[in-house]
Amino acid sequence: MDTLTHCGKNKRNLGRLHSKWKRLALIASIPAWFFNTTVARADDCSQCAENKKLALAYLDRMAHRDMDGALALAAADARFWLSGPGDMDKQGFKGFLAPFNQMILNIRFDVDSVTAETNRVAVEAASAAELRNGKTYRNRYVFMFTARNGKLVAVKEYSDSAPARTAFKSE
Repeated sequence: MDTLTHCGKNKRNLGRLHSKWKRLALIASIPAWFFNTTVARADDCSQCAENKKLALAYLDRMAHRDMDGALALAAADARFWLSGPGDMDKQGFKGFLAPFNQMILNIRFDVDSVTAETNRVAVEAASAAELRNGKTYRNRYVFMFTARNGKLVAVKEYSDSAPARTAFKSE
């Protein structure tokens, strides 16, 4: 390829890149209401700190295998969602976790980050557990909590199911 043709292609590519940047700049200047999103202001998030404490208290009680204590932080109509079994009420969630809790000797959650906005809290965490079958269970999670009036009304747990299948498999 000769230099002249190569330079021509570069000019066309730069032109395309420049027009993409112009479109991005235009989009960035559109007010948030246009996208029907809510931009939280500091005064809108007076409950953020309390909701973070609530979410972390839930994880702490789960790590201490205090299922009743963790569920006490949830409203009567709270919903729990896990990848795999899906949506459950409090009793369904407790019943689903019962066999797993019997296999766990101890578990630790290491929190990587906590982000709160209005009534929602996102927690990135990793777990490490020793199991009765001699195996170690490790996983990474994203928990999404929704709080209302000082209680959890929704808990969603996103994790990889493969480590659980391997670790909790009976042999």
